[in-house]
Amino acid sequence: MFFRNNQHRCERVNIGWLHNSTNGFDEDIDVDLPNEFSLGPPGQSNNNGDAIGGPLDPIKLPGGSFVSEGLDSAHRLLTTDIRPFGENTAWYLYIDLGENPSSVTLNWGSVELKVNKPLQLREVNAENGFVPLGGQAVNMRTENSFEIQNPSQFQRKVFLVQIGSISDSINLTLYNGWNLISMPINPTDPNPESVFADNAGKVFIGNVWGYDIIQEGQTVPTTNKISNVRGGKGYWVYSNRPVPVSLTIKGSTVLNSLDLRVGWNLVGPTTITAEASFQKSLLADNGTMNIPADAPLLNDRVKFWFRQAGDNGGQNYTNATSTPSIFILKKNVGYWIYSPREQSIALRERN
Repeated sequence: MFFRNNQHRCERVNIGWLHNSTNGFDEDIDVDLPNEFSLGPPGQSNNNGDAIGGPLDPIKLPGGSFVSEGLDSAHRLLTTDIRPFGENTAWYLYIDLGENPSSVTLNWGSVELKVNKPLQLREVNAENGFVPLGGQAVNMRTENSFEIQNPSQFQRKVFLVQIGSISDSINLTLYNGWNLISMPINPTDPNPESVFADNAGKVFIGNVWGYDIIQEGQTVPTTNKISNVRGGKGYWVYSNRPVPVSLTIKGSTVLNSLDLRVGWNLVGPTTITAEASFQKSLLADNGTMNIPADAPLLNDRVKFWFRQAGDNGGQNYTNATSTPSIFILKKNVGYWIYSPREQSIALRERN
C-alpha cells in the first residue's frame, strides 16, 4: 500500500498472512518504523521529549508517516505487519498527512487471498472507540485504490483493514402485502422470524421465499422456503401489517458483488450506499446464444417489483432504472437479473 501527497512522497506498509508467523513481533518477518518514533511502554518519551507510550492515537507520528499498529507492546509502529495464516484478523493503519497535501491516495496491488473471505478497507474514528465512519467499506479484492477527500483538512487518518466481515446495520421498510427485498448484510441471526420482526413479533405471514437455479447439482429453477436470510439474495416477504413497518437489522457486510448463474437470478445490491450500479454490457449476449424470450433487450434483463405510493393494488414488475450504459440498483430492493453467463459482478457505489 502506498500514500502520496503533493511532495510526491511514497510510504509503504506491508500487511498479510504467512504460515509460521505470529500475532506478535517476528524478527525475521515484521519490520519496525526505522527511527526513534517507535512506541515503547506507557510513560516513555522520544528524543524530542514527546510522549510515546500508551494508546497509539495521541501520538504525533512523523509527518507523512504510514504505519500499521503492531500487537506487540514493544513494537507498536510497523511498516511490515504479518499475521498467522488462516485467522480472521484486522490491521489499523495510521497515516499522518503532512503539511497541506494536495492529494493522498491509498493504492494496493492484486490481492492474493487463498480463501473465500472478504478483505475490506474502512475509515474508523480513533477518538471514539475505532467505530466505522459513514460510507461503504472498500472491497480490496475488486478495487485497488482509495482517495482521501480534502486531505489538507486533516492531520491524521486511521483505516481498518479486515479479513472477514465488518459489523453494520440497515433500516428496511416492509409494506402491507408482498415485498421483494434484499439486504447488503448477513443478519446476525439469519432466521426469518428474527430478521423480519419488531417488538410486537414477526411482521410476515406464511413463509419467506427465495429462488435458486441450482438444485441437487442440477441447473433447475426452484422456489424455496427460506430458513436462513443472506446478504445479496432477493426474497419475497408478505407483511400482514396494515401500515409500513420499519425494521433495524444488524449483521455483517458481505463481498461487494453480484454472483450470477446462467438464467434468471433473484439477488440484490451488496453496497451499504443508497444506490449501486454496473455496466449493461455485462448482461449482453456476446455470442453465447443465451437470449431469453422474456427479456430479448438489455433493458428487460433487470426487473424489480414496483409499488405505487399509497396504492397496494398498483404492484407489478418494471425495468430497473438505467442510463444508456449502466443499470442502477437501489438499496434493500430485490431484483430479477438475467445473465447469459455465469459471472461475479463488482458493483459501483452511488450516493
